[in-house]
Amino acid sequence: MGRKTYQQALRLAGNYPYQDKDSYVFSTTLHNTDDPSTVVAGNIAEFVRKLKAQPGKDIWLVGGADIFTDLLEVQLIDKIVITIAPVLLGEGIPLVTTQLTNTPLKLETTTQLDQFVSLTYSVLPA
Repeated sequence: MGRKTYQQALRLAGNYPYQDKDSYVFSTTLHNTDDPSTVVAGNIAEFVRKLKAQPGKDIWLVGGADIFTDLLEVQLIDKIVITIAPVLLGEGIPLVTTQLTNTPLKLETTTQLDQFVSLTYSVLPA
């Protein structure tokens, strides 16, 4: 996650909500945290490529339109999970931050969670 998402998660949850996960905060201004997160200040795409090459399960990106867009542009995003909440916003953070070329998606699953709907898409090769 990026620094802004990290700080918002702390503010909303009261304490760090991902204590049981290996987590990384991408930031050039934040240098350390009071929780188990690792702060990464280098090239995000390079870091994610190395992380994906390691054994293990899925990598989950929490928030961060800038990071999401950068990783999508270099084809490091495999799946997108969009959760629709029953709130209409007049403004907010966009899903992507730049003009992307067409990015084809394939709907894999839909899940209803009470009033929320979660849509999972695979990112197809361009």
